[in-house]
Amino acid sequence: MGLNLSRATDIPLYSSDRLAQLAGNGCLVLTPNNESMKALFAEDEVSYFSDEKELIEKIKQFTKDDVAWRTTAEAGWRRAHSDYNEQRVAKFVVEAAFGNDFSNNYKWLFTSLPAGIIKSQAS
Repeated sequence: MGLNLSRATDIPLYSSDRLAQLAGNGCLVLTPNNESMKALFAEDEVSYFSDEKELIEKIKQFTKDDVAWRTTAEAGWRRAHSDYNEQRVAKFVVEAAFGNDFSNNYKWLFTSLPAGIIKSQAS
């Protein structure tokens, strides 16, 4: 299990690279409930919590249920490797830097970039 806490809680999609590292390495990720983050990871891919009490409960539940935490961790691992791998992120950076049309459905686009920045989006 890995805990993804960040000081900034008012910035949509903000997280350190810790989230990608934890999920990408197959850890069960516990992270604060943030609606914008659900655009990146579904509730069956990471475990969201609202407060300290819920976090403690989730830790206790997952500690007792090996199948549940492994299933969630694997789903997060699959999402991290399919949507946030080095090739997709590098392609996005190049396309954005050179003002090219975006060739992929980058999940982070519509919640992270100011209106008017996005030129096109492949289906």
